[in-house]
Amino acid sequence: MAVTVVLLVLLPHVGSIPVFATIAALLAAVASLAYMPAFAVPLRALPPAVIGAAMAVIIFGGQLAGVVTPLLFGIVTDHFSYATAFVVLAAGPLPAAAVAACVPQSADAFRARLSGRFAVTSDPKESLA
Repeated sequence: MAVTVVLLVLLPHVGSIPVFATIAALLAAVASLAYMPAFAVPLRALPPAVIGAAMAVIIFGGQLAGVVTPLLFGIVTDHFSYATAFVVLAAGPLPAAAVAACVPQSADAFRARLSGRFAVTSDPKESLA
């Protein structure tokens, strides 16, 4: 996420289109790495009865961000500048990093945190057979 912040702040200050396109592509590649654990950990840890609801919440969050972010970017651009809008956009990974620090980072840790809320089997693949 730190790389994302740096690339977002750099983006409005580049002088050529090829450099802008390269930084934007690198930004997209780095940012997409955050999606993998967001889907993988719940899929491996949650019981099948709630996987659909969990994926719906995760996807809803991504879709909501896809609607709110351009709106916020446009408002900041209209009132200030593109450079300021990219700095505001770069602030997005900061709360994401704070949340990521609090969320279990492995399926086992995720299951341990959920042990009191759901009847989680020791191996989630057993229930799929």
